Amino acid sequence: MRLSQFVFLKSLKQHGSFSKASQSLLVSQPSLSTAIKELEDELGVLLLKRTKQGVIFTSIGELVLEKIEKILNEVDNIKKITTNSSNLPGSLLIGSIPCLCGQILFNTIMNIEKNHPLLSVQVDEGDYLDIIKEVGNNKYDLGIIGVSVTEDTYISQILTDHDILFQPLHEDELCFWVGSDHPLRTKQIVAISDFKGCPFIAYKKNLTKQDVFTFDKYGMSLDKTVYTNDIYSLKNYLMISKGAFTLAPYSVYAHDIYSTQGFLYPLKIKDFNWKITYGLISKKQKFNKLEKELFVGELIKSFAMLGV
Repeated sequence: MRLSQFVFLKSLKQHGSFSKASQSLLVSQPSLSTAIKELEDELGVLLLKRTKQGVIFTSIGELVLEKIEKILNEVDNIKKITTNSSNLPGSLLIGSIPCLCGQILFNTIMNIEKNHPLLSVQVDEGDYLDIIKEVGNNKYDLGIIGVSVTEDTYISQILTDHDILFQPLHEDELCFWVGSDHPLRTKQIVAISDFKGCPFIAYKKNLTKQDVFTFDKYGMSLDKTVYTNDIYSLKNYLMISKGAFTLAPYSVYAHDIYSTQGFLYPLKIKDFNWKITYGLISKKQKFNKLEKELFVGELIKSFAMLGV
């Protein structure tokens, strides 16, 4: 299938005959007829009937045309992005979970400032429940959250209750993170029960009932949990404590300065394949489509650069 065939079919619908469509498209009538016949042969269906009065679309032809028009609209949107994006004015207010507010969002915003200088992006850091709430209240144009396998059903229900859409972007793996003086630091793979008696450091409300249940299932009680409202305090606590640990994404934290400088170390979990999916949340009627596509495109590039 070729885009030109889609354009030809749409023109036939608009003009009702091969002669008028060919004149509008500035192509010969035989070329137009051949292109449509090749499309019908490829699809294995009859898209339209040729009569003396003009063309009549079959029922399947009408359905195919509906899909084709959507594709052609998206092609137009791509053209708008490539031709007008550098001059696009506007602003976006985004809420993001802390682990993405470092290198990933820094790269994203820097690229937007470079390629789309009139588009202003501001990021607020928060836990996922607050972000969902503020997207639902129309404070944030867009939210960026992570949904782990233990929370999938729980968060899906919250998003539904707030009439919010979730668009998955990338998948990562959760692991335990410890400081350089932690007794388990030299291990590459650990069991959940290895941390019995060790204090767990949690960021705001990010420790859910589902997480606690998972720890309990593998014989680990989180009765020694320390909560912090600041992600940097969490990292500093891990650095100075000889026994504390936290649960965080592997690939994102692996590029964090605390990790690259040897202050924090990841430990893979052998009991449980703890996956997390990063995604965008937004209210459909709130968002400017072109602004969203520009931001999402730059965000995906940032994930790819870090190998997430």
